[in-house]
Amino acid sequence: MKESNQQILAELIEDGHRLNKLGELEGALDKFEQATKLEPNSEYAWYNLAVVLRKLEKSAESITAYGRAIQCNPHFVLAFCNRGMALMEQGRLDEADLDFVAAIAIKPAYDKAYLGRGNVALLKGQRASAREFYQEALRINPAYELAKQIGRASCRER
Repeated sequence: MKESNQQILAELIEDGHRLNKLGELEGALDKFEQATKLEPNSEYAWYNLAVVLRKLEKSAESITAYGRAIQCNPHFVLAFCNRGMALMEQGRLDEADLDFVAAIAIKPAYDKAYLGRGNVALLKGQRASAREFYQEALRINPAYELAKQIGRASCRER
C-alpha cells in the first residue's frame, strides 16, 4: 500500500474511533466501510467495522466482518473472541465455542476467552464446566469482576 493510502487509512480508522466513542455509529460505520474498501487486507478496518455492526445489532454482518479480520490476521485474538460473542448472541453456541478455543490456542492466558467458554457452557446447561471456565478466567485475572459475578450466579442456580 502506498504511503498516502496508509495515511488515509489511519485517518479513516481514527475518525471511525472518534465517531464510535461519540455514539455516532452510522458515521463510524461509514468510515470503517471506507477503510475496508481502501485496504481490503486491513484486519483493523474489518475488526472495527465488525464492532460497530455489532453495536448496531447487525450480528450476521458483524460475524462476517470479524471473519474477514481473521482472514487478514489468523492470530487476531480479539476478533476470534468478539466473533464468538456475536455467534453466542445468535444461539450458535458450538461455533462460538470454537472461536473461544481458537483464541485460547493463540493466547493461552486470555481470561475473556475462558469467560466466553463459561458462558457457552452455562447456556448449554453444563454448570460444572461453566464453573471451571470461570475459575480459570479468575485464576488468570483475579480482579475480573464479570467472571466473579457470573461464576457466583451459576453456582447459586440449580
